[in-house]
Amino acid sequence: QNYRDGKKTYALFNFGHNGIDNYSFGVDSTKNFAIIVDSDRGEFNGSNELAKRLPQGVLPTQRWGTHGKQQTLQIPYLAPMSTIWLIEQ
Repeated sequence: QNYRDGKKTYALFNFGHNGIDNYSFGVDSTKNFAIIVDSDRGEFNGSNELAKRLPQGVLPTQRWGTHGKQQTLQIPYLAPMSTIWLIEQ
């Protein structure tokens, strides 16, 4: 979906009981994406694992396509029972 200013946003949900390493999905953008919500952060009593693996909180798009899209975003870690929101920079 597009945010009010035209930026693409994505919400990821892991309702499973296992974390997922290097989760990737296709996107229609060549821009970087910032993590704006990570429900597994330390301030929410989570493991803070994604913040440890990606301290700058920014994901670059990859040039290899996934799911029929030209670009891919790869999340280093998607915690169990968590939500991550991303916004195009």
